[in-house]
Amino acid sequence: MIASDSAVLTSEENSTHPTMDSKLFSTAIVMVSYTTLIIQNHMAMPLKQLVLATQTRRLT
Repeated sequence: MIASDSAVLTSEENSTHPTMDSKLFSTAIVMVSYTTLIIQNHMAMPLKQLVLATQTRRLT
């Protein structure tokens, strides 16, 4: 019940304040891109170490 009430409230707010909605949307995009960047960095770290390890093995 609370979720449906909040959904109705947000839809009314969007019609009256479109600028607020766009601000919220842009903030959400920034947050998502930032979190994906962090995840990519965490995933890339072991990959870089693996590549470095294989490169050093080839040299020796």
